[in-house]
Amino acid sequence: MPEIPMTATELVAAINELCSEYARASVARALSQHAGDAEEHAHHLRHAEHWLGKANTRWTEVVASVEATVVDTVDIEAFRPVRPLPNGQVEIHACDHNARPLVMRFTGAEAFAVGAHLTAYAAIGLDRAGQRVESGLPHLPATTPTLHPASASTDSTNPTSRADPPPHTPHTP
Repeated sequence: MPEIPMTATELVAAINELCSEYARASVARALSQHAGDAEEHAHHLRHAEHWLGKANTRWTEVVASVEATVVDTVDIEAFRPVRPLPNGQVEIHACDHNARPLVMRFTGAEAFAVGAHLTAYAAIGLDRAGQRVESGLPHLPATTPTLHPASASTDSTNPTSRADPPPHTPHTP
């Protein structure tokens, strides 16, 4: 059994060899049934057992490689391409050009930097395409919000926490 899983090319080659060895064993067994005498029959049976032994060994290697590569259980969860992890990292799920799943893990700071860069590149791309970036942004008021007088503290012992503004005192030179 291999300790390190086979590469995809090695696995396909091992499966092809397994099929070839099993086919040779099947042919030898079929030839033994059509043998003209006992000696030829025994000869073909020995070949069938030889190829079947090789196929069994190859089968064990292929199964071990597949078991080392493929996860036994898969948890089904809602589609979440970006997921915060309990250890402070951020996990991003994507697919490569061959539709193979890809998982990237970033620290919080790295994820923040990647997000900022993606946002900036998206804004540049939209601008170059002639689309207005601000149409996709939330509306911000023109002035900063002020504290409503009713929500201010009315502690009468502290003169700086009055609800009313201080009276206007003109400056006299």
